[in-house]
Amino acid sequence: MLKRWLSATARTAGFDIYKANRGLSPWSNTVHDFYPVQPKPRWKKGSQTFEHLWKVLNENRNEYEGFLETLGRNSDVLHSINREQRSATGPFWNNTWFTALDAAALVNFIGWKKPSRYIEVGSGNSTNFARFAIDFWRLDTEMLSIDPKPRREIDQLCPKVIRKPLEECDLDVFDVLDRNDILFFDGSHRVFSNSDVTVFFFEVLPRLKRGVIVHIHDIFFPNDYPEEWNNRLYNEQYLLAAMLMCEKPPFKVIAPIQFICCDDDLARRVKRIFAASSNEIPFYYPDSPRKPGASFWLEIT
Repeated sequence: MLKRWLSATARTAGFDIYKANRGLSPWSNTVHDFYPVQPKPRWKKGSQTFEHLWKVLNENRNEYEGFLETLGRNSDVLHSINREQRSATGPFWNNTWFTALDAAALVNFIGWKKPSRYIEVGSGNSTNFARFAIDFWRLDTEMLSIDPKPRREIDQLCPKVIRKPLEECDLDVFDVLDRNDILFFDGSHRVFSNSDVTVFFFEVLPRLKRGVIVHIHDIFFPNDYPEEWNNRLYNEQYLLAAMLMCEKPPFKVIAPIQFICCDDDLARRVKRIFAASSNEIPFYYPDSPRKPGASFWLEIT
């Protein structure tokens, strides 16, 4: 009783009290006041959800074969990217935010689809890779960055920038996207009232034209979120999973990077491509020896 009274009084005064040493990122105690939360991974190999998602993703294997064939053809382009940072605007593999097959896939899709427009919601290292690909293939792709505060200084790479959250934007900007154009989404990863993810799934995706290519980051299908990320309260992949497990989602999966990295045959092909030069491309992120890519690519149908 006293604990609840203290918490309520503190919140009225504009403070939030939480237990010390609860982990990496404690969330508001108001979450526990209504419904206690015990986040932990539920999808493990052998579980019904894991097997269902694996089956759904495996059905589109021919799409992934085409992706890997193109990746192999673009091997020299990928190996020309520096391993370490050499400039403020150039891409490099040894970063902890966006690398490995995630970054290679972005470069590959830009060279493959040759988009007229590229819109990025959530910018940083991905922007450097995208700019590199556009310049390498000498494309006339229009770039737009939507991000209130990018992780890297990228304004000089994008002719158009919107420095505010997606939920505050005029969503008409997405109506220009057409077949083979790319929408890259790397937001807060949380589905809450008025969050960017909620806006993305309910207001942006339904307005996209057929043939638009969409990227969503940190999707670990067929796995659940990593256990060390429990306190981040990420949940967008659950919404995407619900769409996937329906019979006719409004898109087809064209490159689920985590699935590709977890499939022995597909992963072997990726590793061969990455090791084809002395400038080897990392298969895992540098901050985790067992964390491969987690981008998810789909095409609106």
